[in-house]
Amino acid sequence: LPKHLKPLLKQTPLFSPLPLDKRSSGNLSLVRQAVFDRKKLRFGYQRGDGQSSERTVWPLGAFFWGKVWTLLAYCELREDFRNFRLDRMEKAGLLEDQFPLDPEKSLDAFFARMGQDTPLD
Repeated sequence: LPKHLKPLLKQTPLFSPLPLDKRSSGNLSLVRQAVFDRKKLRFGYQRGDGQSSERTVWPLGAFFWGKVWTLLAYCELREDFRNFRLDRMEKAGLLEDQFPLDPEKSLDAFFARMGQDTPLD
């Protein structure tokens, strides 16, 4: 990896391989940019049961689970961590608002809650 790209890799938690469907691909690019810039994301989200909601989140990382990509984020609506499937996100957009560096709402805090001792350094 070129030296100038190493900081980007450290700042953008991204786990697993490609390829992607068209919607997930566009959303993954947006998610990566939001994580890197610490910008809030707003999108419509359709749950598995068909119900829809509008979400504003603090994106923390993208994860691949064998068949689908998900966004791990702190959700302002639920005031907690949530995972969102990228293929169920609609009309996603970056907001101008930058979310604060809050240790209680970080990727490290999420892993700690899940009982994993996963160093991110």
